[in-house]
Amino acid sequence: MLEIKRFSGPAEQQEVVKNVLKSLGIPGHSASVYEENHDTGYPGLAVNSTIVDLNVNKKMMKKVVSALKNLGFSER
Repeated sequence: MLEIKRFSGPAEQQEVVKNVLKSLGIPGHSASVYEENHDTGYPGLAVNSTIVDLNVNKKMMKKVVSALKNLGFSER
């Protein structure tokens, strides 16, 4: 059974996350890693973050969640 989860974390970790997902054997079509720019509403203050969308089976999800949390990511 597939699970769908979304994580958010530091913008500078985007390449690290891609490498971790690749090392865990997550296929490219099951994960999406991209940068999001969130406008806070204050002039000149925007927050960049890395977003990870996952669509993997339960067994793999546990490994990925553990790795992402170790990198400072949290579930959205």
